[in-house]
Amino acid sequence: MEATFIPVDGKIRKVTPANGKTFGLQELQSFVGGYIQVVPTVGQSGAMMVINERGKLEELPVNVIASSVWSEVVGEADYIVGPALLCHRSQPE
Repeated sequence: MEATFIPVDGKIRKVTPANGKTFGLQELQSFVGGYIQVVPTVGQSGAMMVINERGKLEELPVNVIASSVWSEVVGEADYIVGPALLCHRSQPE
């Protein structure tokens, strides 16, 4: 099952877990560049977003596309920084 990697530069690409089924912790951390935080995305039918837990503390740049997806859930009250991985909730181990 594919997931969608959303880097800050907007060059979105489809990615697949190394084992073909689920992403391991280290694999998720490599996508977001650090500790992970899982953010539910209610409007995306079983989808969730994995982001860098310390992204705002580390002053990572705003991710406009991921923020747009997130705003469907929380409105404009919050935003996403750094790279994000949009995947099905069954994909992380």
